[in-house]
Amino acid sequence: MSSNPEYNWYGNIQCHGGRVVHPESEDELANILGNDAEYPSPVRPCGSRHSITPCMAASAGERGWGTLVDLSRLQGPLRVDEQAATVTVGPGRRYIDVARALRTRGWQFHVNTEIGSLTMGSAACVGTKDSSFPGEFGQVGSYANSVRLVSADGRVRSIDQRDPDFAALRSSYGLLGVVSEATYRIAPIEDISIEHEEIELGEFEAASRRWLDGRTAVFLYLFPYANRVVAELRRKVGGDSGKASKSVAMRNFFWGKGVPRVARLGSHLPSHVSREMLFQSEDLVVRKYLAHLLEVERFNPVDQIIDFEHATKFTFSMWGFAADRFAAILPQYFAFCREQRRQIDFRSSMPDACYHIAQDQSSLLSYSYDGPVWTVDPVSTGIEAGWDDFLRAFNDRCDAWGGVPLFNQTPWLQRRHVERAFGVRLARFEETRRRFDPRDRLLNDYFRQLLPVATEGR
Repeated sequence: MSSNPEYNWYGNIQCHGGRVVHPESEDELANILGNDAEYPSPVRPCGSRHSITPCMAASAGERGWGTLVDLSRLQGPLRVDEQAATVTVGPGRRYIDVARALRTRGWQFHVNTEIGSLTMGSAACVGTKDSSFPGEFGQVGSYANSVRLVSADGRVRSIDQRDPDFAALRSSYGLLGVVSEATYRIAPIEDISIEHEEIELGEFEAASRRWLDGRTAVFLYLFPYANRVVAELRRKVGGDSGKASKSVAMRNFFWGKGVPRVARLGSHLPSHVSREMLFQSEDLVVRKYLAHLLEVERFNPVDQIIDFEHATKFTFSMWGFAADRFAAILPQYFAFCREQRRQIDFRSSMPDACYHIAQDQSSLLSYSYDGPVWTVDPVSTGIEAGWDDFLRAFNDRCDAWGGVPLFNQTPWLQRRHVERAFGVRLARFEETRRRFDPRDRLLNDYFRQLLPVATEGR
């Protein structure tokens, strides 16, 4: 895959074909947004470019390219307010770097999401995911309580969670303005434990009730072709051991490099039979490793964050489904995977993922706005023949199952998918976007195709 800076991290989405700027101060950023002549529209901010949709692309469609604003140099100081239990940072800092800095001070993020390359400006206003601990959220932006925002016309304003527009900002993807500083709530460090349990698909409904015991965050590895599920169960155990876990480091290597490398090897094998044998063996090894070898009584939650910058590349998609209907949907998803293997000869070479995430109305376009969800996240190296065709069919099937997608983590979305999923909330978001950006300075081709954008007189 390409390492060309014109593309996203994975290398399959062109982010720009025009001007790229690297502001190092809020004033520089404000000048860029306020100067239409020198910095053409659309102006799109980006961080580590780990999104797997063109949400960050500065594309104007047939009208060419606008301006890509790379915020990686706009890092600012890291300020911890222990009395308020907050951390304030610039938008270009990486999540894993801030989390490690907080750990040295005895603090942590509420959500220690695995994708450590996530940048702090993006984290405040894009969709993210991590399995929710009871009474907590699973989305990073839900713990952002204020930002400094450079508006589409170059003006700078501060906005916090008391503002009625803040819920829209948390799911704005840079469409309301560009974050130049963000403040997040943090918590004292508290170690967690981790254990795994393997079940057959038919046991899911009863097992999930047992897992969701009021003290456990639940993440699942899905094995559709073996009708198996492995649950990763995390619990808070209190205190701070101060020790790094070798087992968790091995888990991160397993997921960030080991499994994708084997999957890529298998995808290049010439024989369908040999590929299938390798993938079946890989599934078995992963299941047994998780269920029998990976149990950690105590580790720092920051250790589960993975620096994907130099990981072996893989890609994925994601939809969220109402938790009270998921026991019926999961077998249908497993059957869908086998159906696609027969119809288009596509077979994912990696385990799929699934998160249990609490109801969360902190952001207007939250995928768990209406209640708790389980997600389905197909995972692939992306080089398997049929992956994009699989995702298009997956989107339609998820739409029929009543799922809710993410604008940055669900490729090949169509407007009918998002209109059905978000309903009146999509129209409310568009009304807010128009107030913040009446000239469509920040609106790229990707969002123009998905949002109910008014075109007459614009």
